Amino acid sequence: MGFNPLSHELAVLEIVRSAHFIRPRKLTSGQLYLALIRLQSEVPAIGTFMAMIDDLVKEGLLVSAAVLDHDVSFPYVQHIISGLTEIGEAALEVQSAQVDPFLHLIGESASALDARKS
Repeated sequence: MGFNPLSHELAVLEIVRSAHFIRPRKLTSGQLYLALIRLQSEVPAIGTFMAMIDDLVKEGLLVSAAVLDHDVSFPYVQHIISGLTEIGEAALEVQSAQVDPFLHLIGESASALDARKS
């Protein structure tokens, strides 16, 4: 499996949405990276990931509550993410709508296999 930026971007949006499910909370870029590591077997390098978060903010998908001061030892833009924008929510809704129509086929295939085994 190769590097799939869209998969990583959608995973980050889902992480942020899940983190805000019970109560709003802010997440650092580092917390998002660690969550992505737990979810996916392959993740981008930290520099690529930090640039991706910056792009998601610039594209209007994530809300950045603050940008941390530049640190020479960690030369990437570091956002404090406070949530998804309406556009970010819509992107996740579109993605789930594209996946949902096929879920019934998976269920039917499993049922057909079970019927054949009996």
